[in-house]
Parts: sequence; structure tokens; C-alpha cells
Amino acid sequence: MKKAVAVALYVNILMLLSAGGAEKSPCIMQLEAGESQTIVAYGTELTAKGAWVEQLQETLNVSYPGLAQVVNCGKANMWSQWGDFNVKNRVMKEEPDLVFIEFSMNDAVSKYKVSVDQAQKNLESIMDKIFKENESCEIVLLIMNPPAGKQALLRPQLEAYNQMVRNLAEARNIRLIDLYPAWKKLLDEDIRQFVHYVPDGLIPNEEGSRKFIIPALIENLGIRRVKTPEERIEDEKQMFIRMDTDKDQRVSMDEYVQVFADVFPHKDIDKDGTLNPVEFAHPSFYDADMDGDRKMTLLEYKDMYAEQFYTRDSDQDGSLTIEEMIAR
Repeated sequence: MKKAVAVALYVNILMLLSAGGAEKSPCIMQLEAGESQTIVAYGTELTAKGAWVEQLQETLNVSYPGLAQVVNCGKANMWSQWGDFNVKNRVMKEEPDLVFIEFSMNDAVSKYKVSVDQAQKNLESIMDKIFKENESCEIVLLIMNPPAGKQALLRPQLEAYNQMVRNLAEARNIRLIDLYPAWKKLLDEDIRQFVHYVPDGLIPNEEGSRKFIIPALIENLGIRRVKTPEERIEDEKQMFIRMDTDKDQRVSMDEYVQVFADVFPHKDIDKDGTLNPVEFAHPSFYDADMDGDRKMTLLEYKDMYAEQFYTRDSDQDGSLTIEEMIAR
């Protein structure tokens, strides 16, 4: 097995060991298939002035270069009635594949006199108009951070509007990304840190958006996250610690192979004791399938990782140091 293939395979297994279980967004699946996608962010000043929209574009540029366009169609000081009235000329003209919608923050502003029932009708109307134009368009409802200080006083019943969005998402089987709980926990436990991230009491700054919003979008939508070199090195170090079961600061071949062998039962979807090319969708399958029967046995699987071990054991002393683990 060539070293490049071995390393790529190792990274794939590493991701499997650490990945969450969020269902991948159809829009993201299209990006992974190489199809261009247009994403629209539609909402209040938390969208119009929110750092998260540009940060999402940056994230997608790294993960799917040249394929995703994120368009900010939000407007400050607007609420769902405005959203319903303008959805065609602001959103649908972009021919979106996915639309983020958030209006509950301003629907809850007392002076706008929008009841929870009316806010729900407006939100449903927005979604219906989108689906009428493009029934395959994906909609993602967002519940943003809690406000603080004066901004909170302007929205005394915000939680009722947020709960309406939660209920509607469940009733209509619409993807919901609820950012509120994590932000509320921070607000309750460390208000000074909350104010650092949300200095005006309403709109998260760049640092706050990058810490709270973007990770939630990545996890919920299933965005392929390209790690920095520093993050990859840290992952390798953590994997080394996991492999080094006898804590002697070296990883033997048995220790190395066993970590990957532990994944085998999880990949064996049909539980027949072997892996087929669908269950192990990697080019190295055909190198490991020594008898060419399109079935990878546990022994063949272990042999593949034993070979990978030898490619990483640069001094050929039969064990890996942490330096050999992080070397590329």
C-alpha cells in the first residue's frame, strides 16, 4: 500500500472515531458530490450584521472550494411580517438550494405588536412561498442567542416565540438549529464572558460567532471540516495516547492495529463478519481484499493496518514514537 493511501485511510478512521451523529444536510451532500449550491441567510440584524454569515462562507470555501455561495438577505430591525412580504424579491430571486430563516428575535419586540400566533403564520407563509417556487429547497430554522440588558427588556416574551419555532420545526419536519441553550448557559454562568462575545447585548461579535455559531452549523449540517495543521497534529497526539495502552510512550504494532480493529464491527452494517465495498468505501479496499472476493475479512483488515504501521515506523524498530505518529 502506498504511504499516501495509508495516511488518507488512517485519517478517515480517525474521523470515524471522533465524529458525531448529525444527519447530513442534502445541500452539503450536493456540495460533497461536486455540485454548486446557493445558500441564503434570511432574518434580522443578527443575520444582516452577523459575522456568522461571512464566516460560514469562509468555512464552505475551505471545505468545498468554489462550490458554495452564501448570500446575506437579512435586514436590520425587521421581523417576520417583513420577511413574508419580501421573501420572493429578496430570497427566491437568488434561486437558493438552502435558506436559513431567523425572525423570532424581532417578532418578540413588544413595539412591533406581533403575536406568537401571527409570527407562526408569517413563518409558515415564508416557508410555503419558498416551497412553492422550489419544492426541493432545504429550509433551516435558526433560534439565535438570548439578548441581554436593554435588548432583553425589549423582548420580554422571547422564549414563547422561540418555542413556537421549535414546535413548528417538529410539526413540519424542518431542520432546526437551536443556538439558544448554549448561549443561555453562558449568560447564566458567566455574564462578563457573554458580554465579551455579545457586546451590544444582541449581536454576537466575530469571536462569539466563531465560537458558538459556526461549530453548531458545522455539526448540525454535517459540513466537512478541514482541520488546520495544528489541529491535525493534536489529533495524532490524542490518537497516540489512546493507542499506547501500556503507557510506555511507544505504540507497538498490536496496539496500533487494535484501535482500528475495534471499529470493524461498527462498519460491518449487515453483520456478516466481513466488509464489502459499500461498508468500506475506500480505494484501499481492493488492495486489502487479497483473494478478490469483494469481502474484507477481519484478518485482511488487520493486515492492512499492520502494513500501514510499517509505513509509519520510519526507523523500523517495531514501535512508533509520538514523533513518528505526527510525521507526514
